[in-house]
Order: sequence, then C-alpha cells, then structure tokens
Amino acid sequence: MQLLNRQLGIVNFAPLKPHFLTILSASQVYASGISGLPTMVCGLRRNCEETNPNDIRPNQPFELATAITTLKEGYRFFKANQIDEALQQFTQTLQIIPLLVVTSSQEQEELQQLIGICREYVVGLQMEKLRRGLPADDLKRSLELSAYFTHCDLDPQHLIIAMRSAMASAFSAKNFITAATFARRLLELGPAQALASRARNVQTVSERTPNDAVALDYDQYNPFVLCAGSFSPIYAGTPSMNCPLCGAHFLPSFEGQVCTVCQLSQVNAKATGLRAI
Repeated sequence: MQLLNRQLGIVNFAPLKPHFLTILSASQVYASGISGLPTMVCGLRRNCEETNPNDIRPNQPFELATAITTLKEGYRFFKANQIDEALQQFTQTLQIIPLLVVTSSQEQEELQQLIGICREYVVGLQMEKLRRGLPADDLKRSLELSAYFTHCDLDPQHLIIAMRSAMASAFSAKNFITAATFARRLLELGPAQALASRARNVQTVSERTPNDAVALDYDQYNPFVLCAGSFSPIYAGTPSMNCPLCGAHFLPSFEGQVCTVCQLSQVNAKATGLRAI
C-alpha cells in the first residue's frame, strides 16, 4: 500500500481489497501433513524455472490479458447500451491496472494506452448516466453533457453512438448550429447509410436556420479538456490538475480529493508513476 501510494498517489484502498485477497490466495497453497502437525504453507511461483533465490517471483493472477478481457466486456456492454454494467467494467479495469505485472517496455506502453482508454470511457459514461437522470426541465445541462460526450476519445463505432445522440438532442431542442456541427462530425466517421442520410438531412435543415435556441457552455472551436469532477470544459489556458494514476483532468478546486474516475488516487498527488519490473 505504501508503494502504491508513492508510485500512483493511491489513498483509497477499499476497492483494491478483493484484489489483494485474490493475489494472496493465488500465491500460496496449504497442504495437510502428518496428523497432529500444523498445515504446511508453500509459496507458488510464476517463474518455476528460476534457480536464483533473488529472482524468484510469487504467482500473480493478474496479467495484461486480464485487463484486456475486462475491457472487452466493457465494450460489449457499451454497444448493448447497458450503461451501468459498462461503467463498472471500465472502472474495474482501471482498478486492476496498478496490480498488474508487466516485464517489458512494450507491455508498459500497452498498459498506458489501456489507462487512457478506460479513463475516456469512464468519464463519458459517467456523464451519460448523469444526463439520463436529469429532470426533463434541465434541458441546458442535458444538451451540454451530450455535447461533451462527443469529445471523449472513444472507439469510432462507439463515438458514432454518442454523436448520433447529441445530434438528435440538439436538433430536437432547435439548437440548429450545434446540430449541424454534430451532423458534419458524424458524417466524417463514416456511419451506416441510413444514419448518414439522416445526418445529411439534419445538416441541410439546420443550415437553413443557423441559430441555437438554448445557450450552452460549449465552444467546440476553443480547445478544451473535461473536468472529471464537475463535467465542465477546461479551456486552453485555464489551470487544471491531474490524477496521477488515470490522468483525468480536474479544476484546481478538486485538489486533494479522491479521483472520481479511478476512485483510488488523490488529485494532484506527487507520485513517481508506474514502473516496469
């Protein structure tokens, strides 16, 4: 726990407890001996061929493939529109990563990519879950969250889903300038023919009435990152902080709080980062 705190700024260890217990169970075996004598405890090794005692390593149940499998489950739930289940899978993947064993720079690079993917999906799904729970009269916030979701770095097929939803919501609210923008971005992703036809229709109709009925805190032409705590844009030049584990962005007001994405690390904590062994 001290090592994880120094490397990744982890302060909330409750989500890791089940993983700690799994690692303990996987690294030891108990064998009964002669009647009346204590049970024998033997350590399980992951490098059985090693003869140098200094290089012996305990068995490790979590590998890079473990996280990739969990990630694929998250993709499956996302595609099926099962928001809660998808969010759980991506969050679980993030929480397994600090305990993975990687032995090469290539695996470490893959791990970093995995962190980025999970972060983007968790932030996006958290916003979508919040949006679906908003009251019907909070149209402004609903439209903003839909717009922000389209700026999460998702797989193109999944980004099409987010873009389609944002386009439909903006068009329905008579935010024609914003709807036309989403339609154009959607067409750039190469959607299916039926959806592409719909996007072109929205773009044509919207461009005839170039105005937005609802003013939003959303400027697509000004580069921004999303604050994972407030779900608001942090535009270029505005101070921000990061989670040392997942890299999620936060406004300075969230400094010292537990990251809302990985739910493990302290925002802006000083940490050395992940290390390959």
